[in-house]
Amino acid sequence: MPALVVRGATDRFVTRAPGVETRHCFSFGRHYDPAHVAHGRLVLHDEHLLAPGAGFDPHPHRDVEVVSWVLEGALLHEHDGQQATVPAGSLQRMTAGTGVVHAERAGDRPTRFVQLWLAAAPGASPSYEQVVAGDLGEVLPGVHAGRLDGSWTLPDVPRAHLFVAAGDCRVDGVRLAQGDSARLTGAGAQALTGQALLLAVALEQ
Repeated sequence: MPALVVRGATDRFVTRAPGVETRHCFSFGRHYDPAHVAHGRLVLHDEHLLAPGAGFDPHPHRDVEVVSWVLEGALLHEHDGQQATVPAGSLQRMTAGTGVVHAERAGDRPTRFVQLWLAAAPGASPSYEQVVAGDLGEVLPGVHAGRLDGSWTLPDVPRAHLFVAAGDCRVDGVRLAQGDSARLTGAGAQALTGQALLLAVALEQ
């Protein structure tokens, strides 16, 4: 049966550490709710607010794709000896594959970014890419990000996840405002309308 589940901005789990505030759409760490564990192979959707110079020390990942969309400031990324700066408006994709160690930190300005973890088949070679989001569209396979200015149609996929980074929009008659997210299951192609910065993940499983 088609389903649309909305998780409001104020309903998200919150984790705070020195210089870091994270709002989780799904269960993570000490936060657990069986109704909000994952959506298909999307296992994490976080919004991070970092003070200048604050962030996450080196830590490992494997068999997951990590996608980060920087909304404000700049994210300094390191993995396995390589360095990159991800400015506002850009997305980075890191396929951890057989294993990488990476770190993320804000530059000299407060930084806000959204991060996804997508479970991936084991055994892939690690890889990395960086792209720029403009008008709402597919910027990485299955990942749509950018400005919604009027209307846009979410692809017809078994599952989808939406996040409103700024502004507001409507989907299936439901209004979503900044910080709100929605999980769609078996909903078919959906028309989104409004003025917003949106992240949409189209999931084939």
